[in-house]
Amino acid sequence: TDSSIAEMMHEMNEIRNTPVSDEVLQNALNYMAGKFAIGLENPGTIAQYAINVDRFNMPKDYYKNYLKNLSAITVADVQQTAQKYILPEQAHIVVVGNQDEVVKLKRFSADGSVNYYDNYGNPIEVAETQAADISAQEVLDKYINAIGGKAAIEGLKDLSIVASIKQMGMDLKYVRKVAAPDKLKEVVEFNGQVAQKVVVNGEKGYMEAMGQRKDMTADDLKERAEECDLQADLHPKKYGINYKVLGKETQDGKEVYALEKVSNDGKDRAVQYYDVNSGLLIKEISNTEIQGQTIVSIKSFSDYKEVKNGNGFKTPFSIIDSGTQGMTITIQSAKANSDIKDSEFK
Repeated sequence: TDSSIAEMMHEMNEIRNTPVSDEVLQNALNYMAGKFAIGLENPGTIAQYAINVDRFNMPKDYYKNYLKNLSAITVADVQQTAQKYILPEQAHIVVVGNQDEVVKLKRFSADGSVNYYDNYGNPIEVAETQAADISAQEVLDKYINAIGGKAAIEGLKDLSIVASIKQMGMDLKYVRKVAAPDKLKEVVEFNGQVAQKVVVNGEKGYMEAMGQRKDMTADDLKERAEECDLQADLHPKKYGINYKVLGKETQDGKEVYALEKVSNDGKDRAVQYYDVNSGLLIKEISNTEIQGQTIVSIKSFSDYKEVKNGNGFKTPFSIIDSGTQGMTITIQSAKANSDIKDSEFK
């Protein structure tokens, strides 16, 4: 990131300080003159020129003298204009990405400060990350205990969740069912109609949307495998997930441990924040590559409650995703070990 910015600054200074060659200037002038001449063949373009003169208070003879003034431009004119308007030292540098890069970017700031904004452009305060004398496994173990303990998680045979989703002004119903060891069913309904459906049953699965069904590929099933495993939190390495402690900081008024979560292939990357006192996961910021696009998710987890028949197992009953999708999920009911039938996953 910092090397890219350094190169951009270098190019801006080159434009300011290095005269353009006669050949490059002439090619540019020829292009602009040709484009102007072709535009005169279109009555609509001529009308737009007249509007421009009136709207921007231009000289009445601006377009009449356009070609003459264009041909009079010199190399010195170009450099003088560049030095007037291209000002690298006054540039506003906007970087969207990993907060860890900030320490390398401060050298580009005139006063050494960096301003932070959320994904909607609102200013936010970001606490400096401090070193944490704890391992990633210790943080994860504390989290396991906070949501009920290893025994409770290992005792999960199935889990059913019914929730409401508010997204883009719509009220949706969400039903999720998971059965050990590798079954999953997700249904999203709008106005009583199935808008989206995902079913995974071992080595087979399909997706439905707007009445169209598509069988899952091997890669699709691999991406969903972790979601189908009720005990996934106990063995993340099975799914190629690695954790690293980034440090201790403050998030949403709470002291937290920040853990980086990265897949082996590097396509999925997230920073998770675990409450130092309770051990619970309260926030996750993730980047996932899907069909060449990066999907950003900023999830906040709260209102942890015990699941019915879960032997003490807890799950967050409120999830707010303020990332690319923007949604609020409120769990209305959650129960475990209810003997979900295999027919649910057909």
